[in-house]
Amino acid sequence: MENLIIISSAISALATIAIAYYAFRAHNLTKEMRRTQENRDQEVSDLYQAIVIATLLSGPTASNIGSLTPTFEKLYNGKTKIF
Repeated sequence: MENLIIISSAISALATIAIAYYAFRAHNLTKEMRRTQENRDQEVSDLYQAIVIATLLSGPTASNIGSLTPTFEKLYNGKTKIF
């Protein structure tokens, strides 16, 4: 009877360790996925901002594209490198 209690306790301890390990792994995976999604969201936001600035700068008065690049870089404040 005592052996049965010891075996049951050991199995419960091993199960608790396994559950803790998988919970820790799931937490780290979720955190990494959230970080990746935040990076993608930032890149998309930067892309939209770049498109708007480029559209505004490339109107009918835009004659020299080379001179517009410094203006674009001055107006663009995103983290993603465009040029």
